[in-house]
Amino acid sequence: MSFLDSDKKFESIVAIYGCDVRYDLSWVENYSKEVYQTTGILISYQENEYVLTNRKKIINCQNIFMYQSLYRNDNAHIYKHDLEISFQIPELNLILLCTKGNDKFIFDKNISLSDKISEQKYSSSSFRLDEYFNNSLSKKKKYFCIKSDIVVDYNSICKRNIIYGTSFKKGVIINYKESFSNYHHIFHIPAINHQNFCGINGSLIVDSKFELIGIVDSMNIDNNCYVTPVKTIVKILDDFITFKPNPKLYMGLKSLFFSYKICEKKLIINKDVEVITLDGNKIIEKGDIIVSIDDHFIMINNTNVTIFDERYSNYLPIDTYLILNYSGNRTIKFDINRKNVIMHYDIFGVSLNLFNTKYSDQLFFYPKEIIPYINLKGLIIVQFTHELIMIMKSQNIIIKNNINNNRCLIIDCIDEKIKNGIIKLKKTNQSTRSINLNVIDTVNCKKIYKLSDIKDIIDNDPNFSYQIDFEPLSKIKNSIVI
Repeated sequence: MSFLDSDKKFESIVAIYGCDVRYDLSWVENYSKEVYQTTGILISYQENEYVLTNRKKIINCQNIFMYQSLYRNDNAHIYKHDLEISFQIPELNLILLCTKGNDKFIFDKNISLSDKISEQKYSSSSFRLDEYFNNSLSKKKKYFCIKSDIVVDYNSICKRNIIYGTSFKKGVIINYKESFSNYHHIFHIPAINHQNFCGINGSLIVDSKFELIGIVDSMNIDNNCYVTPVKTIVKILDDFITFKPNPKLYMGLKSLFFSYKICEKKLIINKDVEVITLDGNKIIEKGDIIVSIDDHFIMINNTNVTIFDERYSNYLPIDTYLILNYSGNRTIKFDINRKNVIMHYDIFGVSLNLFNTKYSDQLFFYPKEIIPYINLKGLIIVQFTHELIMIMKSQNIIIKNNINNNRCLIIDCIDEKIKNGIIKLKKTNQSTRSINLNVIDTVNCKKIYKLSDIKDIIDNDPNFSYQIDFEPLSKIKNSIVI
C-alpha cells in the first residue's frame, strides 16, 4: 500500500471541490450553490488508485471534482477529474472517491486544463515545498500540515500546496455520547489564522521525511487539529477491498455486540448473546466473565473498560478497540471464564445484534443521500440511527424520545392536509429545541422494523390507503389513515 510515493510526493496531494450542496434534510427541495473545498490524497492499493478525504460536507455534494498536478520538465500540467463517492465510513468521517462511473480512480491524460501551466508551490514562508523540507528553518519542526487548493485569475490557474509547521500534542479518545468513542492524534498549528480554516478538514499531516501521519478530521478555535491516524485509514481500505466484490455483505464497523456490567473489577455479561464462531453458533451466557480479547487482558478502572493496542500505543475503550481492529472476515479471539472454566471463542460476529442502535442507515457503497427516507403520501419516515441524532443536532434539534433500538420514525410532514400532531420541521438558526418523534409500530397491521418493510408495503399496492399505528412512547398514541 502506498500513500505518498517518494517519486511523486506532491502529485499525490490533490485539491477537492464539491458543489450543489444538498440540504441535510434531503427530502426538502433546497440546494445551496456554495462550493466546499478540502484536500485529498491519492492512494495506491493492489495496483489501483483511490482518492481519500474527509467526509464532512462532501457527502452532501451533488458534484465532486478534483484538481491534480503532474510535473514534467519543471512544468506542471493540471488535470480536473469528475469524481463520485464509492465508499464511506460515517463513524470515522472518511470517504473514498473514485472516477465517476468507476470503482477506482482512472487517470485520463486527455483532460489537462493546459499543456503548460506553471504551478505555484509555496509554503507559509514562500519556499517551494521540496525545498521547504530541506531548509534549515523547517528542521525545527518534526511535523507539517499540507493543504491544497486552486487559485484562478483572469488568465491562469494555479494549484497551491500550502504548508504549516505543526507539533504533536497527544493521542486522545473522543467520546461521542450518541454513538461511540474514537481515537485521534491532536496536533497544534500555531501559524494558521481563522480565515485560513477553509479547506483544513482533509488536509494531511506528514513528518519531516514526508511520511503520512494522518488526515485532519476537524480543527477547533485553539488551532488544535484532531487527526485520524494512518492505522485507521488502512482499516478503511481493508474493508473496502474485502467487500468490494459483494458490497451487500458489508454491514458497517464491528462494534460492541454484548451488554455487560462491572462487578469487583470483572467484566460480566448480563444477557445471553448468540455469536458466530469457527465451530458454528455458540452462546455467550449471562454471568460469563470476559478475561481477554486477542490475548490482551481487560483493564477496568471504575467504569472505564480498556484494552492496550500496540498499533496505537495506547489504551483504547473496548468498543473503540473492536471498531479499529476488525474488518473483513477476521475473527475476534475471546477468552471467557464460565464457572471457573476458561473457554475460547474465535468470533466472526453475532446472529442478531440486540444491544446497539446502528450508526447509519445509509449505503456504504455509493451512498445516494445524507438521510435515507421514505415519502409515504407526505409523511417523511426515517430510520433511527446515531447519525440521525448527530445530523439533527447540527440543525439545533434534539430528539427527546427514549429509543434504544433501530426503529422507524416520522420526522417530517410535507403535506399541509395531514394534522394529528405530526411534526413539521423547519430549518432554523435559533437556539436548540427538543422534539418528540412518532415511532411507527405497524403499517396496515404489519410490524415495521426498518424502511424496507414500508417500501415492501408500498410496492405491493402504491395506491392503497395506509393505516399507521404508533408505539406508546410516541407523541400521539393513536393511529392515522392517509
